[in-house]
Amino acid sequence: MASFIAFSLIGCEEKVVTKKYEGTKDKIKIEAMYTAKGDNITKSVEKVSIKYADIGAQDQEQKDAVKNEMNKDIEKINKFKGVKANLESNNDGITLTADIDYTKADIKELNSNEITKIDGADDTKSISLEKTDEQMKKDGFKEVK
Repeated sequence: MASFIAFSLIGCEEKVVTKKYEGTKDKIKIEAMYTAKGDNITKSVEKVSIKYADIGAQDQEQKDAVKNEMNKDIEKINKFKGVKANLESNNDGITLTADIDYTKADIKELNSNEITKIDGADDTKSISLEKTDEQMKKDGFKEVK
């Protein structure tokens, strides 16, 4: 009987799902991946790629100014619990990658500091994968299988 109960409990564990999206908004390429347990997102990885030419940074001084501003944003973002961000650059542009572990992060704090933009996050401890999927598609992002 005890082994039946143990197997039943194991069978009730929520399924882990990962969804990936790609899109371009205001000439900025965005890739997002969300991992969820059931409908609750537990982790996100977002990669934002910007070409210097698309934002008018033509010479090295302008490119350095963009990198410096982005590095300030990275420093701010990395101060939040559960968040790790980094910046890569080359001659053509910059790529910001942000990993958020929502099992450690304070969603309300991230939202109030505009690290995330989630409607209703002022009173939630989780983010719905279903609602995120709807919003991503509404915003023109394509799900990548």
